[in-house]
Amino acid sequence: MLNHDFSNGTDNWAAPSALPGSVNFSTDFAESTRLEGKSVAYLTGEADVPSFSVSYRDPELGDEFPVVPGKAYRFKGYFAAHRALGRVEITFLDAQQKTVHVLACPLTEHEGGANASDWQQVDLSAMAPPSATAARLGIRFVRSQNSVRGMNFFLFFTDLSLTIGDGSPIGGGHSSDDAWTRSLIAISGGRSALQIFEAEVDTEALNRHRSVVKVVSSTDSAEAFTLYDAADVFSGSQVDFALEQGRLIRVSLRGISGCSLYCDGVRLDNLVQWADGTNLYFKLPDALLDHRVHLFEVRDPLGLTILARDYHGVSGISTPWHILQEHSGAVLPAHLAPAASDRYRALQAHLQSGASETSRQQLLHAHRVVTRGFDFNREFLPLTFPAHEAPTVSIVIPVHNKFEVTYFCLCALILGYNRNTYEVIVVDDGSKDRTKELAGLVAGIRIVRNDVGLGFVGACNRGAEEARGKFVVFLNNDTEPTAGWLDELVESFDTFDQVGLAGSKLVYPNGVLQEAGGIVWGSGNPWNYGRGQNPHDPRYTYTRQADYLSGAAIMLPTAVWKEIGGFSTEFMPAYFEDTDLAFKVRDHGYKTLYVASSVVYHFEGITSGTDVSSGAKRNQEINRPKFKSKWTKAYRNHGREGEKPDLEKDRGISGRVLFVDYQTPKPDIDAGSYAAIQEMRMVQALGYKVSFVPQNLAYLGGYTESLQKIGVETYYAPFYQSISEVLERHGHEFDAIYMTRYYVASDCIGAARRWAPQAKLIMNNADLHFLRELRAAINTGDQSLREKALRVRDEELAIMRLVDLVLSYNNVEHAVIMSHNLDASPVMYVPWVERVSETVPAFESRSHIAFLGGFNHHPNREAVAFFVKSVMPILRSRNAGVQFDVYGSNVSKEIEALSSDDVVVKGYVTNVSEVYDHCLVFVAPLTSGAGIKGKVISALAHGVPCVLSPLAAEGTGLRHGYDCLIADTPQEWAESIAQLLENREMWSSFSKRGQDLVRSLYAFDVGVKTMRRAFESVGLYTQ
Repeated sequence: MLNHDFSNGTDNWAAPSALPGSVNFSTDFAESTRLEGKSVAYLTGEADVPSFSVSYRDPELGDEFPVVPGKAYRFKGYFAAHRALGRVEITFLDAQQKTVHVLACPLTEHEGGANASDWQQVDLSAMAPPSATAARLGIRFVRSQNSVRGMNFFLFFTDLSLTIGDGSPIGGGHSSDDAWTRSLIAISGGRSALQIFEAEVDTEALNRHRSVVKVVSSTDSAEAFTLYDAADVFSGSQVDFALEQGRLIRVSLRGISGCSLYCDGVRLDNLVQWADGTNLYFKLPDALLDHRVHLFEVRDPLGLTILARDYHGVSGISTPWHILQEHSGAVLPAHLAPAASDRYRALQAHLQSGASETSRQQLLHAHRVVTRGFDFNREFLPLTFPAHEAPTVSIVIPVHNKFEVTYFCLCALILGYNRNTYEVIVVDDGSKDRTKELAGLVAGIRIVRNDVGLGFVGACNRGAEEARGKFVVFLNNDTEPTAGWLDELVESFDTFDQVGLAGSKLVYPNGVLQEAGGIVWGSGNPWNYGRGQNPHDPRYTYTRQADYLSGAAIMLPTAVWKEIGGFSTEFMPAYFEDTDLAFKVRDHGYKTLYVASSVVYHFEGITSGTDVSSGAKRNQEINRPKFKSKWTKAYRNHGREGEKPDLEKDRGISGRVLFVDYQTPKPDIDAGSYAAIQEMRMVQALGYKVSFVPQNLAYLGGYTESLQKIGVETYYAPFYQSISEVLERHGHEFDAIYMTRYYVASDCIGAARRWAPQAKLIMNNADLHFLRELRAAINTGDQSLREKALRVRDEELAIMRLVDLVLSYNNVEHAVIMSHNLDASPVMYVPWVERVSETVPAFESRSHIAFLGGFNHHPNREAVAFFVKSVMPILRSRNAGVQFDVYGSNVSKEIEALSSDDVVVKGYVTNVSEVYDHCLVFVAPLTSGAGIKGKVISALAHGVPCVLSPLAAEGTGLRHGYDCLIADTPQEWAESIAQLLENREMWSSFSKRGQDLVRSLYAFDVGVKTMRRAFESVGLYTQ
C-alpha cells in the first residue's frame, strides 16, 4: 500500500463523502502517539458525530482495486481507539458494483503510543467470493463509546499492509507467508448459524465494558455481517433464574426470545429443556449433581452477553434436610445441613482456641444435637458452661415448656464459639415439662423460675434483674446462634457512638433470610426487611441503623436497659414489646443497630405458633393499636407502607455517597487503603450513608466484611456484573460519587453522568500520578518514562476537568493542578487522619532504624535501595552495629537481595505497632513519588522521631530541626540518624512534638471539619 506508514500525511486516504463538521483527519497528533517512530494517522471529533468512514485510494486504480475470485486477501495494521468504537472493512464488489461480501473487524479501546503491545493488531483475511471483481478498504467510525464530557473521540492507525495469498504485497508494506488460515469458532452450540471471528472470546471483558463484536452468518454465501452490541442486548432484556427441585434451572425471560446456560464459564449444551409461558426449564446433567457450589450464568443465545448470574449449591441429594433428620438413622449426613458452614466455623474456632479434651467431647455432643434438631434428638447428656464472676454479657433465655427446644439452644450456645465471656440465665416461665429438670442437667447456668407464667415481657424483665454482665442479651430458645454472634454484637457498641440496642441477622433453618432489621412505616405497621431473600445479598450484609430489631436476639448495655425501664409492661404478655423497646431506646438519645455479621438461625413460631387469631400470637393484633398510639409522632414521617423498602431501611442518614476504587481497601497492606477507610468514616461522620464498589467487583473475605461492619454497603459479584450496573440500579440514590484515582474516575464518569445526573462527582487523586512518574523519570533519566508521564499528565488533568471537585492531600499538588487547569478544576484538601498512640515505649526499650512501605510501589523500592547502598556504609563506619529493619508487603527479589547482617528484611507485619513501638528512628528516604506519606504521619502518631527526605516531608507541616530532621545527601542522612540514636533528650523532644503535630493537624475531628468544607464547596450540606 502506498504511504502505508503515513509519512506523506493522509495521502492515499479520503472520505467517500464529506466528513462531519467537527471531524479532523490528519497525522501525528502528538509525539507520544507515534509507533516506534512511525507516523500515525488519526481521526478525531466530538462524541455525537454520526458514523462515517475513510477509504484507501490508489492514484491509478482509485477507491477500488481488482481482485481474483478464490484468491486470499489479507489486510493488517495497527489501530487504537479512544472513547470510540470503530471498524476496519474489506468490501468485495461484483461487476455491477454491488456488495457481495464484507469482512470487518471491530476496533476497541487501546492506548496506542510508542509500544506495539499497546496497539490493536488487526489481521483481516478472506477469500474473494466467486462473483467478486473488486474490493475496497475502509476504516469506519461507528459511534462513541465510554465517552467523557468535553473530550473528543480518537481513532489512530498506521503501518498498514494488504497481501494476497501468494505472499506478494500490493504497493509496499509487509509481505506475508501463505501459511495462514482464518479461524472461526462456533459459539452457538450448533443451534445457530452465527459465528464470531475470534480465537477466544473474553466474555468477562465483553460484559464489563458492554462491548460490540462482529458476528457473521456462515449460511449466507455473502457472509453478511452484523455488529453485536452487548449493551443493547442487556438493557433490552430482563432475566431471572432459580434452581428448583434439586436439578432444574428455571429461567424467566422478558425482552429476549431465547437464552443459553453456562456453568462455571462452560456452556451447557444438549440439555433437556422445555418452555412454560415466559419460563424456560433446563435439566442439569448428572455430572453437576456433585454437592458443590457452581456459578451459573444465563446468557443470550450466542453466549456473549451475561444476562443474569448467581452461585448455587447443587446437591446430589434432593431429600429435604428435615426428612433426613427424621429418617436417616444414626448416621446423619451433617455436611448437608443448611447451617453446616456455620457449624464448621464454630468447630474451627474452638480448635484454634485450644479446647481441652473434655471440651472437645462436649462440643461433639453439642454438634450432634444441633445437627439432629430438637424434633429428633433423644440424647440429653449433662452440659457444663464455664463460670465467670464478672461476665461481659448476660444471656437471658425466657422459656415455657419445650424442654427439647431449650436443650437444643443451650447446645448451640456451647458450639457457637465467642471470645467474650457470658453467663446464661434461663427464665422458666411456669413450665410443666422436663424444663424443671434443667438445674440438675446443666451446670454453670442460673435458672430463675416463675411459678405462674408472665409471658415473654415479664420473663425477660425478671431475668434481666439477675444480670451481672455489662451487656444483657435476650435470646429466644428456638434459635441456633452461630460462631461469633455475641462478639459481633459487643463490637458494634465499640465501633459506633451512642448505641443503645443491637440486633442479629435472623435466618430461617433452611438458610433463607428471615429478617435484616425492621422498618416501621408511616402507617405504624412493622415490616421484616428482607424476609424470604438471600441473606448474602449486599443489601443485608452491612451494619446500619434500623427502626426496630426482633426480640429473638438483641443486646443492650445493662445500664441502658435500666435507664429505659426494660420492656414496657403494657405489651404483656408479648408482641410489639421489641418494637416499642427500640423506640424507647431512641427516645433516650441512643441508636438502634442491625448487626449483619451476628447471625442467628431462628425457628420462628416454635414457641408461640404463627396463627395471629389464636394462642399467644393473638396478642400481636391486640398490641398493634397500643404501639401505634404511643409512637405516632416518631413514625408518622416515615415512608408509605411497602414503597421503596431498600431506601426506607437506612435510618439516621442525611444523604448517600458512593465510593469507587480500583480494589477493596487492604489497610494492613498499604497506606492508601488505610486512608480510603478513614475517608469513608469521615463522610459517615457528616451524616451520609456510604456505599462502596471496587472496580474488580471482587468479594475479598475479611477486607470486604470489615467495611460492612463499619456500616458500608459493599457491592460485589455475582450480585453485580459491572460498575455501570451498580450505577444503573442505584445511581438515582446518590448525592455524590467519590472516585479515587484518575483512571478509576475515567471508567466511571460516563455512566455516572448518565445514571446519576444529580450526583456531584468527586475525585480523590490519591497522589498526582504524573508528578510521581515524572520524578521517577528524572531520577532515572529514562526518556520513555518521561514520555509516559507526559501522556499520564494529559489524561489525568483532562479527567480532573470533568469532575465537580478534585481532592488532594497536599498544597504542592494543589499548586501543580491549578497551574495546569486554572479554575477548570476546583481543588480542595482531603484530610489524612491518624489516632495518636496513648503509650509510647521509652527510648531505652528500643533499637534499630526502620522503614515501612508496600513494595509493589516503585518509590518505596527506590527509597530502600538508596538507603542501603548510599547511607548504610556511612552509618556502619560511624555507628557500628546499627541495624536497618525493612518492613512491608509484597517484598520483591531486588529488596531481598539487599539483605545483610545489618540490613534485615522483615517483610509483612499484621500490626504496624510492631514496627513503630520497637524502632528508635523511622526513615523515609523517598526520592520520587507524590501525595502525602501516610507512613510518616503514622510514625509520628506512634511517637517515633523521623528522618525524612524533602519529598517525604512534603505537605506534612513538619519543620526541620523542630519535630523532624530532613536530609538530602547520604552524609546528611547519616549525621541526622546518628543525632537521634545518640541524643536521648533530642529523641524525646521530637517524639512529643511529632505527636502534638498529629493532634493538631491529623486528628479525626479535624479531618471531619476539612471534609465538610470540601463537600460544602460543591453544595453538599449536612446538619
